[in-house]
Amino acid sequence: MAAEWAPYGVRVNAVTSNIWLSNIPMARFGQTNEIASIVLFLASDASSLMTGSIVEADGGYTVW
Repeated sequence: MAAEWAPYGVRVNAVTSNIWLSNIPMARFGQTNEIASIVLFLASDASSLMTGSIVEADGGYTVW
């Protein structure tokens, strides 16, 4: 999708998280405001060069 829509100025990104608390190094789930901050960044001009990205907001789960 990102490659298809990029010529039209549309950016396609994703934010993911997970639900396995026992495997999260930070030992907590993300709060709504923490995820919202990432979405706000992706919607802003500050991320104007980003498309096709997946932002992992998982408290360190993917470091394993």
